[in-house]
Amino acid sequence: MFWESVIKKIPNFARVFYSGAGFLLTLPLAAMIHPSMAHQRIDFLASWLCGTFVFLTLELACYGYRSYRNNWNGRPQVPREKKLTTMSYGMEKLVMAAVMELIAFGIMERDLSWSFTLFDLSWGFATIAFCSQIVENSYMCKFPERYNELNIVMAMVSLFVVVCAVFECMQVTCILMVYLAFIACLLTDLFMINFHPSEIHFLGDYIGKRVICKDLNGNEYRGDFMSVDNDFDTSKFMRLVLKNVEKESDGKFVFHADSVYVDEISSLQLANEVAIVM
Repeated sequence: MFWESVIKKIPNFARVFYSGAGFLLTLPLAAMIHPSMAHQRIDFLASWLCGTFVFLTLELACYGYRSYRNNWNGRPQVPREKKLTTMSYGMEKLVMAAVMELIAFGIMERDLSWSFTLFDLSWGFATIAFCSQIVENSYMCKFPERYNELNIVMAMVSLFVVVCAVFECMQVTCILMVYLAFIACLLTDLFMINFHPSEIHFLGDYIGKRVICKDLNGNEYRGDFMSVDNDFDTSKFMRLVLKNVEKESDGKFVFHADSVYVDEISSLQLANEVAIVM
C-alpha cells in the first residue's frame, strides 16, 4: 500500500528533516492564536495555506522535472561533500528565516500589516530552502545514533502542539518555547555538519553494493548492503542490513553470517574504496 510505504520511509530521514518540518509548522500556529489576530485569524490562515500550496506546487513541479530528466539521462552521482554543503546552506537559511519570523512575531501588536508581509516572505524563503536543500538530501542520511531519540521526542511534541493550537488550549509562550527548541535542534545539526562531517553517512549511495563497515565496538564487516531496518522498541533507526557477511579476523575477512544488523557505524566504504573514518 502507498501509505504503508510512506510510513516506513519516515524514520529514514535525518533528524534535520523533523526539526525543519517542526520549525515551519510551529510559529504559524503561534501567530494564529496570538491575541492581536483575533479578528484576522481566517485571513492569516487563508494566506498561509495559499502560500503553502503555491510553494509546494512549485517544489513538486521541480521534483517532477528532475525525476523525468533522471529517467532519461540517469541519476547523477552527487558527491558527498556537495550534499553536506547543500544541507548546511539549507539549515543556515532556516536559521536566518527564524530570526525574521521572530521579528515579525514581535511587532505583530504594533504593525500587523508589516508583520504579515515579513512573516510571509520569511516563511516562503524557509519553505523553499527546506524543500529544495534539506528534504531530498536528508533521506537515508545517518547521523550518529545517540541523537536519534530526539527525532521521536520532537515529532511527538510537534503533534501535541498542533492539536493544542487548533483547539486554542495552549498559551502562545509555550509554542514559542517549542519553536526555539526546533531552532536549537537546527543549530546542533549545523554544528555536526560543519565540525563532525565524518560522522554523517549518506546510506542511499551504498544500497545494493558490497561494502565494508566498522561499528563503534571495532567490529569490521564486509557484506552486501541490501536495506535499512528500524527498531522502534530500542529506538535504533537506519540499521544497516548486510547479507552474505564476512567479519575481519587477524587481518583477513572470514565468513561470519548470512545477515547482520549494524546499528551505529564509525566508518563506511565500498569494498574497493578508502573508508570514511571518524
